[in-house]
Amino acid sequence: MRTIALFLGAGFSKPWGLPVTKDLLPDSKEEWEQIIEEKFPREYQQKLARRVQTSWLKYRDECQGSVDQFAEKLQTDEQGTMGLPFDDLAYYLVVRLAVEESETREFHMQTQFIGHHFGMQNEILPCYDELMKELSKDSLRGIVTTNYDLVVEKILGPDATGRLGGFNYGMQGQSLNKRHHEFNTQRGYHRETIDGTIPLLKLHGSLNWALLKEKGIDVYVDCYPSLTRGHQPLIVPPHDSSHDEILSQIRLKASEVLKDADVWVFCGYSFPDYDIDNDIGNLLKSSAYNLRRVVILNPDAEDLEKKVRNLLNAAVPELEVKRGLRLGDEQLTELNLRSLISGN
Repeated sequence: MRTIALFLGAGFSKPWGLPVTKDLLPDSKEEWEQIIEEKFPREYQQKLARRVQTSWLKYRDECQGSVDQFAEKLQTDEQGTMGLPFDDLAYYLVVRLAVEESETREFHMQTQFIGHHFGMQNEILPCYDELMKELSKDSLRGIVTTNYDLVVEKILGPDATGRLGGFNYGMQGQSLNKRHHEFNTQRGYHRETIDGTIPLLKLHGSLNWALLKEKGIDVYVDCYPSLTRGHQPLIVPPHDSSHDEILSQIRLKASEVLKDADVWVFCGYSFPDYDIDNDIGNLLKSSAYNLRRVVILNPDAEDLEKKVRNLLNAAVPELEVKRGLRLGDEQLTELNLRSLISGN
């Protein structure tokens, strides 16, 4: 039986309809005003958006319209000349990613934020359902992702009886924080631990992880940490090593998962240079221990194959690469998905 490691990028979330981490900052004043009016009901969120808007419009041309360049420029702005701390940009992006969670408050006033996270797991899209069926035919060692969103959690569920055996964050039996939640409601999430069998290793943090002062994290059932001023969600941008100590065990587990698999499936991951030239590239190169085949599910799979071969050629000179379309594209049928993974 083949052993598989699934590596997810922002494109994996697109069929689900959730916001992703690329191109989050709008280009026009009208779009900004709409976001402020519709998505930022709280006063501090409005002020935050205005601060980001002012700095972005001032430096957008200098950064060639690139959010990544804008973020890197903020990180090196030790004198504060840009008028925006990097943490403000990071928090703003978190709020944008968590918009769906904030909108559910009006519909669940008695169970604020409850159920939205795992309550949708039974509404899995057909393209994800096909992927899960194909992965179940082999031995899935784990899922590695740079995404912050909670799409995978919704699909798999935290229980060992869920799809593919459910997920865990690298350790079965991890407790869920319940200080701000009721667990006995009809739509509520009734478990207090994550008992799934498939490791879900989130290399850059997650919207539902709250940083603790003692250098640990609280894991919540939903996006509560990213919507509450009193919490600092663990969201790690590219090139940020400030939370390496906290994430070191997750990266170590991710390396174990990758080393144990002979097939890596990259779904919706674009191999951006800021990842590949740094920690993600080093992780992949050092973990190609048993690797024999790579499957790329992406509309730009042909171009991405060149990046993959350049990255892994030294470690796996005879690497087999299979290319397919992104999940959700009609041409990616169950039959050719199986042939991509199996190599037949």
